[in-house]
Amino acid sequence: MIEYWNELSTGQKTKLILKIVVGILALLFAVQNWQSVSFSLVFFRFNIPGTVLILICIGIGFGLASIFDYKKFKVKNKEITELKSKLLSPVDEFELDNIIDEANKNMEHKRKAIADLSTSTDPDKQVKNTKMKAKYLKSIAKSQKLIAKAEAKKA
Repeated sequence: MIEYWNELSTGQKTKLILKIVVGILALLFAVQNWQSVSFSLVFFRFNIPGTVLILICIGIGFGLASIFDYKKFKVKNKEITELKSKLLSPVDEFELDNIIDEANKNMEHKRKAIADLSTSTDPDKQVKNTKMKAKYLKSIAKSQKLIAKAEAKKA
């Protein structure tokens, strides 16, 4: 367990501590509100623990929010489909040149950022910098693929 703790960054340690504190507070809340509460729904009367009633209300709220957000997601999916169809449509050579230029600029920017990250001597920052370098290298690889696709379309 100590090894796991030592491998965590400061931010990860803070998040873990906050999760533990919130979990303990939630447990205390549940224990303190376990008394039965009388609950009436039209013609029915129920006696259930207060914590269970609160969890049911949270679940109903989550369900209603999901239902109402479904329409928003449906509109977004339609927009994404339209944009994908535009991307797959034929493009002129000028647009391909712009795509290649932007990808080259992105790669150059990421390479400079990687060079700037290499200067830290702090172990926590080195771990964070290594993760950032990996993200930047993935971005560079994506840019290279994009350039290759654009050049293939030009040919």
